[in-house]
Amino acid sequence: MKIRNGLLTCVLVGALSLGPVVAQEADPHMLDGTELEYTYTDGGSVILTFYDGLLKFRWTAGPNEGASGEGFEYNARMIGDDRYVVVWRMIEDRNYLTMVIDLGQSSLFTSALLGYGTEQEGVLFDEATIHRVGRLKPQP
Repeated sequence: MKIRNGLLTCVLVGALSLGPVVAQEADPHMLDGTELEYTYTDGGSVILTFYDGLLKFRWTAGPNEGASGEGFEYNARMIGDDRYVVVWRMIEDRNYLTMVIDLGQSSLFTSALLGYGTEQEGVLFDEATIHRVGRLKPQP
């Protein structure tokens, strides 16, 4: 699947226009200690955990059930009250993901370039409902 020029630009511009923009906090890892459980429109459910400037995920249901990954560096920016834009790369798989998380509305939007520059190149553009937001206990 070929990616059209400007698609990612449109996604990012749209994400930033979701509400009033607030000054970015100094910590790009502000979501450390947060765990989200959410379900996409196709029934795929994920547990996403932010820790030590990294993230990990585990698919618990749906087409990707059982798939997981960890140790991916992420950056986050607060874009409104309880709203964040998060980006990370899965370098080996050539995946680049952008997520808009709206904790106040219990919603999440993902845009991803998958397998970028390969024969399996594709785009993910989906939304999910957040079912659980947890705060992990600080590590000693």
